[in-house]
Amino acid sequence: MNCYITYIGVIDKLGRVHSVNLKPGLNIITGKSSTGKSALMEIFDYCFGSSDFTVPVGVITENADMYFVSLRFLKTTIVLARKPDSSKAFIREVADFKDEENPAVFPQGFFEEKLFLTLTKFKKELAGYFGLTITDVDLDEAEKDFRGKKSPSPSIRSFTSFMLQHQNLVANKHAVFYRFDEKEKREQTIDHVKVFLGFADQSYFLLSQDLNNAKVELRKLEYALPKKNEEDAQRLELLTAYLNEFSSITGKHLLDELPAAILNNPFKWMEHIKSQQLVFDSASDEYTTQIKNSEAIRARLVSELRGLERDRSAIRSSIDYAEEYAQKISKLDYPHKADDYVTECPFCRQSTNAIELEANNLTSAIDWLNDQLSRSPHMKGSFQSEERRLNKAIEKKQVEVRSIEEKISHLRSQIHSVTQRQSLFELALKAKLRVENFLEDLCDGESTDIANLIEKKQEEIKGIQKKIDRYGIKEKMVYAESFIAKTMNDIGSRLDFEESYKPVKLEFSLETFDLWNNRFDRKVYLRSMGSGANWLYCHLVLFMALHKLFCSLRQACKIPPILFLDQPTQVYFPNISLDTKAKFDAKELVPADKQAKVDHDVKSVERFFSEIADFCELTEKETGQKPQIIVTDHADNLNLEGGKIFNSYVRERWRDYGFIH
Repeated sequence: MNCYITYIGVIDKLGRVHSVNLKPGLNIITGKSSTGKSALMEIFDYCFGSSDFTVPVGVITENADMYFVSLRFLKTTIVLARKPDSSKAFIREVADFKDEENPAVFPQGFFEEKLFLTLTKFKKELAGYFGLTITDVDLDEAEKDFRGKKSPSPSIRSFTSFMLQHQNLVANKHAVFYRFDEKEKREQTIDHVKVFLGFADQSYFLLSQDLNNAKVELRKLEYALPKKNEEDAQRLELLTAYLNEFSSITGKHLLDELPAAILNNPFKWMEHIKSQQLVFDSASDEYTTQIKNSEAIRARLVSELRGLERDRSAIRSSIDYAEEYAQKISKLDYPHKADDYVTECPFCRQSTNAIELEANNLTSAIDWLNDQLSRSPHMKGSFQSEERRLNKAIEKKQVEVRSIEEKISHLRSQIHSVTQRQSLFELALKAKLRVENFLEDLCDGESTDIANLIEKKQEEIKGIQKKIDRYGIKEKMVYAESFIAKTMNDIGSRLDFEESYKPVKLEFSLETFDLWNNRFDRKVYLRSMGSGANWLYCHLVLFMALHKLFCSLRQACKIPPILFLDQPTQVYFPNISLDTKAKFDAKELVPADKQAKVDHDVKSVERFFSEIADFCELTEKETGQKPQIIVTDHADNLNLEGGKIFNSYVRERWRDYGFIH
C-alpha cells in the first residue's frame, strides 16, 4: 500500500496550527524531555481510530482543540481528525492537498460537523482507502451459526500492531507487537494477516465456506449410506419373501427377474405384473423346496445361536471367577522382598553364597508373583468387553431365528388356508396384490441413490478445493516467512548484536507471531536473548523486514509501510529525564558506572540510524516503494556512516521549544 504521513498536528484553542511535516524514508524528531515527541505517535494512533485517548497529559492536552493527521495516497490525500477524548472521528478527502503546503491554511469550515462519524463508521470509511473491504472471514458457516454471529472482520486498527513501537515496547523482551497484550486483538491480527498481505480476498473465504458446507453435506450422506443400505436390504428381503410366497402357492414365478433388478425399476415391473394372468402348476414342488430350505436355515441359525450362548456362559464364569479371585488376593499378605545374609560354615568358618543364590531366586519368584497378582484384577475388564460383544451378537442372531420361523409359519399357514376351503386362486391373488402394493409404495416414495450423491459431492469438493489451491496461501506464507528471515539476518549482520548471538539466525512465524534465534540447534526466544541492545535490534530488524515485505507486495498489501520508533536509544541512554539542556550530551544520560562505554554506545546508535536510512533507500530501489520510518528520540548531532547527513533526516528539533510553542 503506497501511503505515508505528510502531517501530524494539533489545532489549539486559539485556532493556531502546530504540526510536523513528514516525508517518505527516515524522519527524525529529536529534542529534550517533555517537548511532545512521544505525543506524535499517540496523536496518530488516536486519529487512526483508537477507542482510547492516550495523548500524554500536559501542555498539548491543555491547549489542544483538535488533533489531525494527513495521509498521502497515490492519487489523493485524506485528513483524519478528532476532538479531545471524543467518540467520533473526522475523515475528508482532499484531492489537491500538496505535501509542501502548510496545513495552517485549513480553509474556513473545513472540519464540517457532518464529516465527524461514529468510530464504527469512521473505521469502515477509512478501511476503504486501504482496500480493506472484506466483511466475512469465517471459514465455516456452521461454526458461525453456532456462535450466532460472524467472526470479527479485518480492521485497520490491526495495522497499528505493525506500525507502532512505543517507548516501553521498542526494546521489550516480553512483548513485540502493540496491542498483543489483549488476547482477542492478538488472535484477530494473526488470523487476518493473510488478508492484510493480500494473499486472501473475500472470494477465498466464501470458497472456504462452500468447501466446509460441502464437506458437512458429504458427512451427512456418508452417515446416511449405511442406513439406506440397511433399508434396501430390508426391502430386498421383503420383496423376495412376497415373490417366494407367490411361487409356493402357484408353482410358478411371478417375474423372471431377480428381486434386486426389480427394485431398481419398480414402476416397470409393477406395470408388467398388472397385465399378467394368474397361472398355476399343480405338479410343482416349489412349496416343499421353500419349506425344506427355510428349515435348513433355521437349523443353522439355532446352532450358531447356541454356540454364542455357550461362549457367553464361559465368559460369565470367568468374570465371576475374576471377581472372586480379586476379593481373595486383596486379603492376602504376600511378600514384597527377600532379605539375605552372608552365611558361614559352623565347622570351618568359611563364608558361603548358597543362601544368597537361593534368596535371589526367591526374589525373582516374588517379583513374578506380584506382577501376576497385580494383573489379575484387571482381567475382568477384558472379559466384560467380550461379554458385551457376545450379547449383541446373540440379540442379532435371535432376530434372524425369529424371522425364519415367521417365514416357515407363514408357509405352513398356506396349507391351512387351503384346508379351510379357501381357493388357490384367492391365495395367489392376494400374494400377487402384495407384490403390486409393495412396488407401488416404492414408486410413490422418494428413491434416493445416496452412493451417486456421494460421488457427485466428492467431485464438487475437488472442484472447490482446486479453486482454493489456486490462491496458494500456504506457499505464500512460507515465502513471506523466508523473506522476513533473510531480511532480518541481512540487517542484523550489520548491527551490534552480542558476539554470542552472531552470526544472527533469526526466524519469525506468521502462524504464531513468535520470534526466535536459532542457536545450538534450538530456538532461543527473545526473552532469553541477553541484553537490552539485543532486544532493541530484534525489534528493529523484525519490523524493518516486515515493512520491506509490505513494500515488495506493493498495492496488494493493505498495511501502509509506516513505522514509528519511540525512544529507541534509551537502551544506551537510559537517564532521558536528565536531558533538559539546549544541546544533546550523551554522557549526561548514562549512569556513572557506564561512562567508559559512552563513545562505543554512540557509535552503535549512529550505526543503527545509518542502517535505517540505508534500508529506506535500498527498499525503494528494490521494490519501487520507500517505507516511512519516524523516530522520536533524544539523540542528536550524530555522525552517520556513508557520508549521510543527520540533519537531512531531522524534521523537528525541540530544544528551545516543544511541539506546542
